[in-house]
Amino acid sequence: MQATVKWVDGVMFLGESGSGHSVVMDGPPDLGGRNLGPRPMEMLLLGVGATLLMDAWALARRRLFGIASMDYALVGRWLGHMRHGRFHHSASNGDTAGWRPR
Repeated sequence: MQATVKWVDGVMFLGESGSGHSVVMDGPPDLGGRNLGPRPMEMLLLGVGATLLMDAWALARRRLFGIASMDYALVGRWLGHMRHGRFHHSASNGDTAGWRPR
């Protein structure tokens, strides 16, 4: 999983995901922004909320319909290496998508 954040102007930033999506984040006018996008903290909250809902949906699909859920092991390995100062981790099975059916 990869993401970059680039400074555009003032307090405006452009976030780009490894999957090819982008989002503009901007501040309010009183802090030098133009209010052209969500604040970075709002993006964080949106990401956490969406992750929780995706996990709940995957759990419901598995329990109610027997549909295999996604495997987040790559993220878990990446987080586990952060405490040792490593912030990059390659997929051990060559899977670049970041997840696979169980």
